[in-house]
Amino acid sequence: MALPPLELFSLEEEATLLPGGLFLSRKSPIHRMFLLLAVPILASLYALPLLFRWVPPNPVYGFRNPRTRQDRALWFAANQRAAAAILIAMAVCVALGLLVPGLRYSPGGHIVAVVIQISGLIIANAWTAFWLVMRSSRRR
Repeated sequence: MALPPLELFSLEEEATLLPGGLFLSRKSPIHRMFLLLAVPILASLYALPLLFRWVPPNPVYGFRNPRTRQDRALWFAANQRAAAAILIAMAVCVALGLLVPGLRYSPGGHIVAVVIQISGLIIANAWTAFWLVMRSSRRR
């Protein structure tokens, strides 16, 4: 008599494959928090070196445009502003994700949370571009 395979969750339930071959149920609180925090954590890790002015002007990483590439001081100022805006936007996104139950518990809530997070990044970038334009127009 063969025993049935051990199931950690039902086959009908969707799961996520984690590194190391581990499966995580989409209904688990850890999975919900992972989805709510993945983008903010990655964006924050991206922003921190810029905030502390550790990244010199380069063609790959940071807030880049012709003005920031020509002026080293402006590069650091613009990237520091962009990093601060990203960190504030991601903090607001995490707070929304934790305070609005629909973002945590509804099936489409995670998608909405990620859209809000990406929108926060776009707004942070637009705010930095606006600041840069206003700064350069005041100098003239």
